[in-house]
Amino acid sequence: MDLRFTSKTRLNTETGCLEWIGAILCKTKTSTGGYGVYRRGRGIGVITAHRYAWEQQVGTIPEGLMIRHGKGCPRNCVNIQHLSLGTSHDNHMDMVAEGHHTAKLTNENAKLIRILYASGHFTHEKLGAMFNIGTTAVSRIIRRKSYNHF
Repeated sequence: MDLRFTSKTRLNTETGCLEWIGAILCKTKTSTGGYGVYRRGRGIGVITAHRYAWEQQVGTIPEGLMIRHGKGCPRNCVNIQHLSLGTSHDNHMDMVAEGHHTAKLTNENAKLIRILYASGHFTHEKLGAMFNIGTTAVSRIIRRKSYNHF
């Protein structure tokens, strides 16, 4: 791990978490925020701190997998002993198990979005405004990338 990265961490002796104290991702339409972000270098771009820690200490993250935080582990933890590989579904089930499920829609709402869109009278923008979600979420529902279990 490079010195610049480790200088932005602090060990929590009570939890064993290696807490990221650098820049933190703010809440946006597509992210709940709270994750550390790290600039790899000039012109290279930024990456979440926990992904960077994993890549540096374990290796490449396989296509289709993500880095999950362990039970009770805060989003700013970069201790790879508290992280694991998993699918988006695994991560979602972790959130549900910990009571952090943040779905804004019911299954019925998702079905209705598909029906309204199929009618040809509603755009992604209009549906997003109606259901208070972003257009990316609308698109994912229509393409069955989310709420795909029915």
